Amino acid sequence: MNALLLSGGLDSALLLHHVLENVKASDLLAISVDYGQAHGEQELGAAREVAHWAGVRHAVLQFSNTLAVPEPGGVVPGRNLAFVASSASWLDSAGGGDLFMGICSEDEAGFPDCRAGFVESCNDLLSICELRVRLVAPWLRLSKGEILQKMLGNPGAMQAAARSYSCYLGAANPCGECAACVKRARALGSVSMPACL
Repeated sequence: MNALLLSGGLDSALLLHHVLENVKASDLLAISVDYGQAHGEQELGAAREVAHWAGVRHAVLQFSNTLAVPEPGGVVPGRNLAFVASSASWLDSAGGGDLFMGICSEDEAGFPDCRAGFVESCNDLLSICELRVRLVAPWLRLSKGEILQKMLGNPGAMQAAARSYSCYLGAANPCGECAACVKRARALGSVSMPACL
């Protein structure tokens, strides 16, 4: 069994289809987290749709009252640590396997738990805790544009990208101005995209 942290955003939606190039859909669980984020309704809805269209089981962890959520787009202290710990515990109970995470190079500046040291330290802790889980972050050294370029030949990934949601404000129509919207637009503008996007 394997699992993937699926936020509903662009990076994790593309990662889902990258993983499915080597892992059967029946051997993968997509895990999303409701942590009280302002964009939760739209983001979690996108995650459900992305997982459904990929034929992958989807589960939502409820953290709504346990994480300190600042203003939209703000850093949630230890967010990814909490996600990894809870998902790894579940995955170990299901027999263990790889836990995939879609963090990329553009996340490093503002998010300490999106860096190589975080992934390495998590794997050390998972080993110390004797969990049969390995955290895997294949996009760690890539920009969003490079990820899109890599996945252009995968039609499922392009459909997933079209269904993903990347706005911190949570409006039905993305604002186009928050950091998530700006990064998404920059990535989409850096490659020749199919008409669906």
